[in-house]
Amino acid sequence: MADKKITALSALTATTKESSVDLLHIIDYSAAPVNKKISVADLFDQVNTDTHIYGISKTFELGTSSTTFSALKVTTGSLVDMSALTATAAQHHNVIVNDDANRHVDFTVKSAQSAQAIFVDSDFTTGNAGPGTVFINGDAGNQDFMVQGDNYDTSANDPVLFSDASYNAAGLGTSTLDGNYCVQVAAGPNAGVDKHSAQFQGNIALSGVEDIVGSGATGNAVTLSAFKSVHKLNIDDTDTVTLTLPTTGCVDGQIKIIYCDTDSAAGTFVIAQTNRILTEDMGASSAATGIQDVGDCWIGMYESGTSQWITLNYRNGTTT
Repeated sequence: MADKKITALSALTATTKESSVDLLHIIDYSAAPVNKKISVADLFDQVNTDTHIYGISKTFELGTSSTTFSALKVTTGSLVDMSALTATAAQHHNVIVNDDANRHVDFTVKSAQSAQAIFVDSDFTTGNAGPGTVFINGDAGNQDFMVQGDNYDTSANDPVLFSDASYNAAGLGTSTLDGNYCVQVAAGPNAGVDKHSAQFQGNIALSGVEDIVGSGATGNAVTLSAFKSVHKLNIDDTDTVTLTLPTTGCVDGQIKIIYCDTDSAAGTFVIAQTNRILTEDMGASSAATGIQDVGDCWIGMYESGTSQWITLNYRNGTTT
């Protein structure tokens, strides 16, 4: 073949590119200089040297398609003042994952404890309408999650938000959890004195309700659940049913509300004097002081030191 200048050669087009067979000329200086060939694929495979891309309006992109499957894209800004060579808010740089917003491009960050410490699943719910989901600890490993504030104190363990993988529970203002609650809230932010745990600008709905029907009480006796806050009573027969307040599983400050919402018969619910302070009758010896009508109610708070419930309020038709 006659000698040709490189500038005289035909250009390699997009349709004729094949990195595994396309060759480049290279001079091997590992010993004496020797002319050798190298494929484009081998040249870029395991590049063991520093690589830098600097410039204005530059793009580095990885994907399977230039228009629909961009996995990772890094762009540098276009500067108005070419002499300044500094990015501004108007000409900032970007690192973009899934630039084409394709539902088949996910994003994963791994740790020693989790193969999906952070995992963006673009196709968690099949279809472009989604929703996609951002997982922390996506493979259910032993990976906790913490959001720290400006004044985070490692000795106080007081992050803004903490998710404990082992307990499957969350802490607000604390990372010291015991596994007995879905959420534990610190006494106040930044371990501060004279601060409050939480403020609710809307209402609080207690949905943990135990429904008790008089005719369904085995032996006319029921031990209330320790894990329900509200107990609704339905008087549907003439029996006297004794309610016993629980102690196993109860914790300091726990609130319990008992009230009658249905009364279609002449029965009575009695709150046993066991496990409660004060020991008002509440139907124990006189049905007239028990829960007999719609609106009759008892509210109490648990005290772990004595393993008893303190009566905060009790009301029936004749007793308050």
